Amino acid sequence: MTPDMPMIDSHAHLDASQYDQDRPQVIEWAFKNGLKYIINIGSDLETSQASAALASQHKKIYATVGIHPMAEQETGCDAIKDMAGLEGLVREDRVVAIGECGLELNQKLKVVSDAEPSNIKNLSSAQAGGQNDKSKIKKQTEIFLTQIKLAQGLNLPLIIHCRNAHNEMLEILSGVKNLKAVIHCYSGSWDQARKYLDLGCRISFTGIITYARDYDKVIKNMPIERMLLETDCPYLTPVPNRGQRNEPLFVKYVYETIARVRGELLEKTEEQIDKNVIKFFDLES
Repeated sequence: MTPDMPMIDSHAHLDASQYDQDRPQVIEWAFKNGLKYIINIGSDLETSQASAALASQHKKIYATVGIHPMAEQETGCDAIKDMAGLEGLVREDRVVAIGECGLELNQKLKVVSDAEPSNIKNLSSAQAGGQNDKSKIKKQTEIFLTQIKLAQGLNLPLIIHCRNAHNEMLEILSGVKNLKAVIHCYSGSWDQARKYLDLGCRISFTGIITYARDYDKVIKNMPIERMLLETDCPYLTPVPNRGQRNEPLFVKYVYETIARVRGELLEKTEEQIDKNVIKFFDLES
C-alpha cells in the first residue's frame, strides 16, 4: 500500500492499553504508510471519552461512542449510567456513529420478542436457564434499543456487535425504520447476511478472513458497495502478523484478501470500499 492508494480502518480501538507505550508511533506509522482515516470505537463511557479525545487530537481519526453488550461483565461499569454520559459526548464534532452496541449471547440463551416487529420499545424479554440469565439478556436488549433510538434521533449510523445472536438481532432490526447500520466483524451465514442486506445494513469484515474461509460465500456474493473493512485492533490480527498485536495499518491484509476472494483488482477494491466508508460515516472525501 502506498499513499496514493489509501485505505480506511473502519473499526479500531487505539485507546486500548496495548498501545499505551507507543500509541503516537502506531498512529503516525499508519498514516505515513497510506491510511486515509481511522474510525476509533467506544465500548463504554470511559472508552467513548477516550475515543472522542483521540479524534480531537488527530484530524484523520474519527470517533464513535457506545456501550458494548458485554461492557458490564468485562469492565464492571454501570451501563445505565454510562448511557446517560454518552448524551454529552455524542454531539461532539468528530463523533460519527453510535456503537459498538448490540447483543452477545451464550449459545444456549435466546432472546424472545413479545412485541410487534414495528414496536421495538417493548422488545426486552428473554427465555433462558435462570433468572440471572434472563436479567442479563433483558438489560442487553434495553441498552441496545436505547442506543438505536439515540442514533436515530441524531441521524447517526449504528456500529452493531452481534455474537451468537444473529436471528435475535434480525428480529430487532426488522422493526427499525430508516435503519443505517453496519454489522461489525461479521460472523453469520450467507442466508443471514442476505437478510441484513435486505434491511439496508452494511457488513464489515476483519482479519479473521485472512485465515478462515468461512465467510468466502458472503464475500463473493454480497454487493461490494455494502461492504466495510476493519481491524478491530488490537484484536483479531490478520495473517501474516497473526499472534502479534494488531494495528490499523494491518487492514491492508483484509483489503488484499477481499480482492483475492472476489477475483478483483486490489485498486478497484480499495477505491470502492473507501467510498463506502466515507459515505456511511459522512466523512470528508
